[in-house]
Amino acid sequence: MKKLLTLALITVFAISIKAQDIHFSQYYASPLTLNPSLTGLHNGDFRVAANYRGQWFSIPNSSGIAPYNTYQVSYDHSILRKKLKTSGLGAGLSVYVDEAGNGSLTTQAVLGSVAYHLALDRFGRHRISLGIQGGIVFKRIFGSDLLFEEQWDAGLNSFNPFLNNMEDPNFTGTFMYPDFNAGMTFSSMPSSKFAYYVGFALNHIAEPTETFLGNNFNKIGRRYIAHAGAQWRTSKYFKVLPTVLYMLQTQSQQINLGSAFEYEFGEKIYGFIGGFTRLVGTADNKIENDAIIATVGMEMFNTRVGLSYDFNTSGLRGATKSVGAAEISIIYIHNKEEPGKIDYGKFCPNF
Repeated sequence: MKKLLTLALITVFAISIKAQDIHFSQYYASPLTLNPSLTGLHNGDFRVAANYRGQWFSIPNSSGIAPYNTYQVSYDHSILRKKLKTSGLGAGLSVYVDEAGNGSLTTQAVLGSVAYHLALDRFGRHRISLGIQGGIVFKRIFGSDLLFEEQWDAGLNSFNPFLNNMEDPNFTGTFMYPDFNAGMTFSSMPSSKFAYYVGFALNHIAEPTETFLGNNFNKIGRRYIAHAGAQWRTSKYFKVLPTVLYMLQTQSQQINLGSAFEYEFGEKIYGFIGGFTRLVGTADNKIENDAIIATVGMEMFNTRVGLSYDFNTSGLRGATKSVGAAEISIIYIHNKEEPGKIDYGKFCPNF
């Protein structure tokens, strides 16, 4: 019965959010899944990012619970830095795995991306970045984890997994498709105390077919993403870091907004804390609060670690027993420099 309940909940959640695209509350800490134009847009040689999200820990199955887990790892490198001077070129690779209901539905993806960052001024403090991304997505349902109505055994008064489930015997439970994304970002640092960026991305450009049953009409809708953020140094040791995200896919909408506050404890040692809210669009075109997100973390020697927890405020509180989602993010940037630092050697003539 618990497995059947898990399947029912998977179906309900899939219908309610229209598409099972991965998402992170700390979306700003997963740059290559947010916008391909962010590939190589960092103040260092290369960047490694890793993210984990776990949610709905209270959903039952035969082993007790059936959480939804998402894992993501990405690597992006700045290339031709000396040759391009203030402009830049980035290449990267992102891999993620999404497990819904203790692995009953699993999504795996490998996506490569490239981006060009065009400097709009002599020192590269204002840039327009264009990026593209493409790869393969693989999905699988583990049929052995599922029970169907036809497997109810009245004599045992329970489900019997050895009974015929009466499903299509040719059902393989797997499929794959190519996927392509694109994006652009404008980033600017008008002064040493203030910087900001605005980005736009389009996912699933080709609207790939997604089906386990050979239904070629079941296509993934394009996902439109707009995001922005700023960094404002209000004092020698204190920064304010507001961010906002808007996503639209078919008729589903999501808005994340809030701010983090960062304090410098010492050379290359920072601590931060923040609060955010997530809003979602309902079927009747209303916007309601879905979660309150608290985050805390620290950066030491070019490595930034963030922890966050989503406090569920939506109508799903009953099914989830008010248990939210937990996330951890880690970003490492090799040879990281301070934002806006100018390498005057690039502008000196060679003799």
